[in-house]
Amino acid sequence: MTPGEDGLLRAAILRVAGLPPVVTPDGNFILNSFGGVDSDPSISQTVVGLIPGADYTVSGDYASVYSHAGNPAAFSFAVDIDGVNAAKLGRPGGQDEYGSFAVPFTAAGSSVVIGFRAEIDGDDSSYRIENIALTEGVPLSRLLNISTRLNVQTGDNVLIGGFIVTGTLLRR
Repeated sequence: MTPGEDGLLRAAILRVAGLPPVVTPDGNFILNSFGGVDSDPSISQTVVGLIPGADYTVSGDYASVYSHAGNPAAFSFAVDIDGVNAAKLGRPGGQDEYGSFAVPFTAAGSSVVIGFRAEIDGDDSSYRIENIALTEGVPLSRLLNISTRLNVQTGDNVLIGGFIVTGTLLRR
């Protein structure tokens, strides 16, 4: 929250690779400015000990918890890296339905400021965030059981064929 701004802030988990998680009661933050469409409630954390030039990913879960006023913006939740917007996200579903985010970045130095903003672009959607994690590397996408089956029957003869693809795909 910025100094002097009204807001509701509740608990969170912050995980940094190689360190034990920091957990506070209730398990989440709520970014809310109590109805102001012209404010962007935010929270940020400075993380030190990064390797300059290395790839990292900040990930977590978020849910829209209040939507009171203003026009619903396509993207009303933001993830910032060192004060620069790295991702804008929309509501993940209905109220209190969670979605996940994973935002990759390359460390410019040995520290980074990770920030989250809600109610952006004139929207009044407040967000709950939790399970925030910073991991080294780029997220992997796994392909599981992508299959095609062939079943041809001709009289008493049956031909059954198919394939299954499993593996890991690097996503950049």
